[in-house]
Amino acid sequence: MKLLKKVEELGFLRQASISMEMSYSKAWKIIKNIEEELQIPILERYIGGAKKEVVLL
Repeated sequence: MKLLKKVEELGFLRQASISMEMSYSKAWKIIKNIEEELQIPILERYIGGAKKEVVLL
């Protein structure tokens, strides 16, 4: 999946979604759907600075 490769490359879901010209909410929905299907988290959530960020596990 291109989105996961971009997250791995750039380190953050927000940057990956921007680089793919995709809204953050759409990227988040894609990740949530994958996690629900696999029944495991694939991204680590944490609060960094002023914004909540998501990075690849």
